[in-house]
Amino acid sequence: MHEDFRPSVNIYSEAPLSFFGGGERIAAKIGNYLVSKGYKVTYYEPNNSKNVKRISEEEVSKMINFDIDQITFKKAPFFFGQSLPDPSAFDIRAISLVLLRRFPSKSYMRKIASVGSKVVFCLHGTAMEPKIHLNPIVLAHQLVMRNGLSKFASEVKKNHLIYVQFFSETIQSILQRKGVQDDQIFKIKNGVETSHYQPKRNDDCFTVLFAGRIENLSKGIKRLKKTIKMTYKIDKNIQFAVIGTGKDKHLLNNLPPNSSYLGFVTEIERLNAFHNSNLLIVTSNLEPYGIVVVEGLFSGLPVVTSPADGPKNIVEHNGIFGKVSSFRPRTLAETISEYYHLWDEDKKAYFDLKTTISIEAKRSFDEELMTESYHSMIADLWEKGNGV
Repeated sequence: MHEDFRPSVNIYSEAPLSFFGGGERIAAKIGNYLVSKGYKVTYYEPNNSKNVKRISEEEVSKMINFDIDQITFKKAPFFFGQSLPDPSAFDIRAISLVLLRRFPSKSYMRKIASVGSKVVFCLHGTAMEPKIHLNPIVLAHQLVMRNGLSKFASEVKKNHLIYVQFFSETIQSILQRKGVQDDQIFKIKNGVETSHYQPKRNDDCFTVLFAGRIENLSKGIKRLKKTIKMTYKIDKNIQFAVIGTGKDKHLLNNLPPNSSYLGFVTEIERLNAFHNSNLLIVTSNLEPYGIVVVEGLFSGLPVVTSPADGPKNIVEHNGIFGKVSSFRPRTLAETISEYYHLWDEDKKAYFDLKTTISIEAKRSFDEELMTESYHSMIADLWEKGNGV
């Protein structure tokens, strides 16, 4: 790429940055990094969004170094589709990143082909599990997603200006089987800023942390509640702290006395929750990556997770990171109890384990690895077809 020129990068998301979920936090970090490399970045969000604002507009403006603009997104049924901008919004002089949780229709993809703009569909919010799930609602979700991905791949391979970015090896293998060319796909490394998270020795009590959106379909909140109850039966000394908010928070009513639901918390309170815990629990049905898993590891927390694809891949990256347990609450509770006994038998050794986990995780999942991989993707895309 010529050193005196950088293309514009436009990021499109159906959720405003103020929603401040995992995808929005990633988008903010990517945008800031690309600006630091000399790109002009604009984040486009719907002008009619009904998403809950988890942080204020003032907090958003302090967090980012790029522009935000609001445009019309065409609405779609939440379960089967997502809101997307009209393809005419994609600037032929820019590279467009579209954040997806559902796949666009064939007609939408064909409209993009007529625009002639380079478009990258970012699938880091798209959950695609490698195994068929027994839960009927999750099974329906996966059938919809696999059918959508198949049709999506058929359109991608027809247009050399459409690209796909993802974290999941499951998505990669499906795209390749469907004939999408290797030069159209980018497997991005993921990461989190490391300096805020440090291991802390907690000898007074053993606290298990759950942090995430309180939504049963993706995060398995019913499973979380059953796991807490099962753990209480096994050992009443194990404490639970649950942070996060969402539409299914009513499912956390009547928790046993070994647990506390703290709801939405500030970033400082969130950091304190990680530092004051000894184990992270993940009960997800669907999880494309799981930033919270990396945050837990940076804080030195071993992770006990259900076999959801994203957390599973992270935990299996290193044998000391934790255990991939089961979708069964009893098995999750028994695995939690094993870690409690490790802590109870030798608290110094447990803290040493936390320290080693933090060091190894920061080597593997540093935020700069993620932002630089996005930068490399943008540079590569601009060089394609521009005679550079």
